[in-house]
Amino acid sequence: MQEFFKLFSTSHGQVYKKAKGLIPGVLIAAVIAIAAQFLSEHYGAPAMLLALLLGIAFNFLAEEGRCAPGIGFAARTVLRLAESGRLHS
Repeated sequence: MQEFFKLFSTSHGQVYKKAKGLIPGVLIAAVIAIAAQFLSEHYGAPAMLLALLLGIAFNFLAEEGRCAPGIGFAARTVLRLAESGRLHS
């Protein structure tokens, strides 16, 4: 959660640079979540289980490279916000 607020406590140029670095990993996390939901609706398995299995399959992306910072951000900050109920519609 602190990482989320640190993102907005800097100047606009720094926010843009940080956000730009997070985009690839956050997009990967979003695609995995959407794929898990799709598979859940079509095969009747729990979406959380499918997301976990897809996350295991794509774990190599979180180790290094362009996607690592965004995946880390999604795994820490976005997941915590979702679990606390702040991202539920």
